[in-house]
Amino acid sequence: MEPYLHGYDTEEQHRLHSQNDVLSPLIYRNIDLSNRSQILEIGCGSGAQMLHVLKTYPDAHITGVDHSMLQLESCLNYLKASKIGLERFQLIHADGTHLPIPDQAFDTILFVWVLEHISNPIPILFEAFRTLQEKGVMYFTEVYNRSFQHCPEKPEISNFWNRMMVFQQNLSGNGNIGIQLANLLSSLPVSELETWAVPVFYDRSQPDAKNQMFNYWTELMRSAALQMIKNNCLSLAEWQKVAYAMDELINDPDSVFFYNWIQAKVIR
Repeated sequence: MEPYLHGYDTEEQHRLHSQNDVLSPLIYRNIDLSNRSQILEIGCGSGAQMLHVLKTYPDAHITGVDHSMLQLESCLNYLKASKIGLERFQLIHADGTHLPIPDQAFDTILFVWVLEHISNPIPILFEAFRTLQEKGVMYFTEVYNRSFQHCPEKPEISNFWNRMMVFQQNLSGNGNIGIQLANLLSSLPVSELETWAVPVFYDRSQPDAKNQMFNYWTELMRSAALQMIKNNCLSLAEWQKVAYAMDELINDPDSVFFYNWIQAKVIR
């Protein structure tokens, strides 16, 4: 099992569900799942993306795969509590390199914030591709953490962010894998490949959206900070300084948030 930067506790699962409310409108702005009936999500986690897809596309069936039974149990409870019928989804406990799924079983495959946590994505990409139908589509949404900028500059935040990227790298992850998507996906025998950047930029012209994003970003960093503290890579006092600096940005009407993630689409 690959180490996970944010941990698997209940608080983290709640964070992922809240994250979905903030990020889904941006993630799915350029992802159209209309007329897609059999969808596979690799690394479904606690079900945040599955819920969005099932609510947005009532005719879709989605199969979620994850290597963590804890995450799958959380996913099942989350979807059931959200009144999603059991006939609309399936959950599979499996390693992404060995899927117990027939060839060409799905017309769509989703990867959302998954490849950043995998030391060697190539075997997982080929195994997922095996389950994709002819003319089927794979969508990817991945991080590019070097792009994070804030204004006014807070050294505590910048220093923590850089240390977090090193920590993730030491866990065999890659917080900048988004910018490499085209290179990775070109190894697949696809008929079409497209990538694009998704800039997220908020300033004083959108104060509510900006503060929502800064609040979400604080929780994102906090979840990583807790793992760093557990591994003696960060002190609680250091994190408290970062959290205070984030509060200053939230309360500053002139503050600015910028981030750029990367998306990709391939057709078999």
